[in-house]
Amino acid sequence: MKESEDRLEFVIALAVFFPTLLYSLSKLASQNDQQANSMVVSWSIIVAAYLIDYCIFQYFKKIAKSIIIKFVTFLPLLGVVSFIVPIWYMALYKNAPISGFNAFLFRVFVFGLPVVPLLLLIALLTEVIIHQYTKK
Repeated sequence: MKESEDRLEFVIALAVFFPTLLYSLSKLASQNDQQANSMVVSWSIIVAAYLIDYCIFQYFKKIAKSIIIKFVTFLPLLGVVSFIVPIWYMALYKNAPISGFNAFLFRVFVFGLPVVPLLLLIALLTEVIIHQYTKK
């Protein structure tokens, strides 16, 4: 359980700094302030999603006993990986177009950024539901 909590805290730290990094990289790519600020605000929802996951995790971590906890342990690692690839490509390509397999990989991981906290939320809520039904 401690491992899950540590991984979740680490991915939250990444999520908190991701919008700032996006802003810096967008300014490096010569975007105007309005575009850069708009991107930061829209990606900040990921931070909120991970914080909701963390609150639910903290509230229910003492009752969690099912196989879903292994899934909850794995998802923050997937979240970290989903941050690494977009950051890597944005820093590497800056303003240049990404093509071929790299473009496909970039899109998959950018799509994964908001999906991973949603999957984590579903896993945590499933754990809560399982606990409620087995408690009776």
